[in-house]
Amino acid sequence: MMQTGLIDSIIRDTGLTDGKTRETPVDQILHPDKDGPPRIEKWNYRSIIGKLNFLAANTRPDISMAVHNCARFCNNPTLLHEQAVKRIVRYLILTKDKGMILTPKNDFSLNMFVDADFAGTWHKEYAHLRDSVLSRTGFIITFCGCPII
Repeated sequence: MMQTGLIDSIIRDTGLTDGKTRETPVDQILHPDKDGPPRIEKWNYRSIIGKLNFLAANTRPDISMAVHNCARFCNNPTLLHEQAVKRIVRYLILTKDKGMILTPKNDFSLNMFVDADFAGTWHKEYAHLRDSVLSRTGFIITFCGCPII
């Protein structure tokens, strides 16, 4: 399953047609940047985050963490957050032909995989900010080897 049309729409909306790509969707955990420089680009940050969220939830779980990081700052994104969104889009340009391949097995097994991260975004520079310390959990449930939740 691929959503190349949605990826094309995101690329078009952000205007990132310069050919630059990235090997990974994220290179750092984002923190509040209240005193950082304002955004430069005119595209709608919330709209792009919404499209990226839909993409991550349906066919591209590889960008989920990066999109979640950026979505936390929809109320007042700065240049730092804008650059993080651009990195995700440049990663999608490189991996546009990727998606999910579902190959059901005949074993009718139901499996659940869980992971957690306690205070993974903590950084001593932002220790005084309550939002800087987050714990995350994630899970996936598969049936016959294919994800259902």
